[in-house]
Amino acid sequence: MKLTDYTTINGISLTKTEFNLLEKLDIKYGLIVNPHDTTAINMCSGSKFTVSPLSAALVKFLNEAYRTYALDGTQMHFNGNTVAVGIFDRVKYLLMKLDIDTYSNTID
Repeated sequence: MKLTDYTTINGISLTKTEFNLLEKLDIKYGLIVNPHDTTAINMCSGSKFTVSPLSAALVKFLNEAYRTYALDGTQMHFNGNTVAVGIFDRVKYLLMKLDIDTYSNTID
């Protein structure tokens, strides 16, 4: 499922800016939502959590971008594309808005 198929999540309507962010994650970074992927992992503890497919995709993006930064030390990447710090932060804030429990369990 494409990220741009989402306009409302958990009863929360996306703003135009948030929709544009999902569009960028879809088009530039190739992030897709796998409807069967309902697991998100906390990179520090290794704990797994059952989450919505969209939350799983956003956590995957954040974890991969952060992991590549930790390896490289200068830039974050996802699917071979450089991730600007501003994009990384906007994805974090979007996840926090849409699914605070997943954010708290996996990112924060």
